[in-house]
Amino acid sequence: MEKQIVCVGNMTHDILLRVEDLPKIDDVGYVYDNTKCMGGRGAIVALTLSSLGCNCSYFTSIPNNPNAKKYLEFLQNNGVNIDGIYYDDICEEMYEVFVAITKKEENCISFFKPANLEFRITQKQKQICDESDIFYFSTHQKKYNLELLSMIDEKDKTIIHNVSSYFINSESYLNVMIQKSNILIGNEEEINALKNKLQIDDLRLLFRINPNLSAIFVTSGKIGSKIFYNNGYIEMVAADEALATSPVGAGDSYSAGIVYGMSQNWSYSDCAKFASELAAISVESHTSYPDIEKVKELKEKNKERRTKCKKFI
Repeated sequence: MEKQIVCVGNMTHDILLRVEDLPKIDDVGYVYDNTKCMGGRGAIVALTLSSLGCNCSYFTSIPNNPNAKKYLEFLQNNGVNIDGIYYDDICEEMYEVFVAITKKEENCISFFKPANLEFRITQKQKQICDESDIFYFSTHQKKYNLELLSMIDEKDKTIIHNVSSYFINSESYLNVMIQKSNILIGNEEEINALKNKLQIDDLRLLFRINPNLSAIFVTSGKIGSKIFYNNGYIEMVAADEALATSPVGAGDSYSAGIVYGMSQNWSYSDCAKFASELAAISVESHTSYPDIEKVKELKEKNKERRTKCKKFI
């Protein structure tokens, strides 16, 4: 039976500025190109999963804003179930992200402009939660997340958290995230911040805190990613080669690959390999999300290649 997925996250209006180099203090940077597009961790993951043919619902809040409505229509046209959207009729601004990207693709700097959006659980969201199997959390709305998590029976569902500074800096939420998650995903900097916050040297100690935690995926850019298993084993997965244009959204594409692989009952190793291939597509894209047609082509290439797990979670 096809697994139902819920992505919880923010939708952002991204402005990607391509510059020769990041300016120093009191210096000026020259913008030679710019792109305006949809962004946001949850939105990118939901779009990618739906492009892969998954039954994916997206939970977020959007304002009375033309860009937000345009992006929501874009998601719906690409197969994302938007029944779980909460419409904030009072707030007229959406989150914005300004990103300066240098010609050296490994360098970028971002600025997040918040909005006074209200996140609220709806009756439709409750219904979707009851019917869903996999939950991916990436929004910084901690109170909202906690309400959703309280509705999910961890025995029957799979909970995945994208580790971020929003969660790490909140001790109360951090404890809930670790106790309730089956999978954690983060980049090297985020995971190091997590270890520092918990005052641990070995990431595998988290498996003692939560025996239901099955794996931790840690990305390291061009180096690739590591999988930490709950039996103590660590596996390294190489990154795919790509003609990089922008690093924006690569981590979200990687996360989508992990979620997709799990929905297909793949081994964690195959999940990470596929996730790396999606990340490679993402860094070649001029937008914050990967090229949808290339994502679909990748799915076709992988139909027969992946091995199935005997046991899921």
